[in-house]
Amino acid sequence: MQILDIKYFGNSLLDWSIASAIAVAIYVVSLIVRRVILKQIRRFAEKTETKLDDLFAELLANLKHFPIILFAIYIGSTVLSLQPKPSRYIEIILILSILLQGGFWGN
Repeated sequence: MQILDIKYFGNSLLDWSIASAIAVAIYVVSLIVRRVILKQIRRFAEKTETKLDDLFAELLANLKHFPIILFAIYIGSTVLSLQPKPSRYIEIILILSILLQGGFWGN
């Protein structure tokens, strides 16, 4: 029996490794995309007099890391065969983190 065939919560170690790699990749790509988009929006906002683009740039700049991390974990977990209950917990935590992020933006 190979080490990658060992099962944890119904998934092999290889499946968990793939899910983790997907989550890390989604997180890193999300941070890069956020940085590129923020730079473009700020450059555009300097040329206009409207406040809407400034507001959008400010919101994007104040985006916390935990919703991005939880989104990445959620996407990574979709490749696993999880029971309905843990999957639902992951979805609820993701929704709560998005609501919490909205609270930070509103403050």
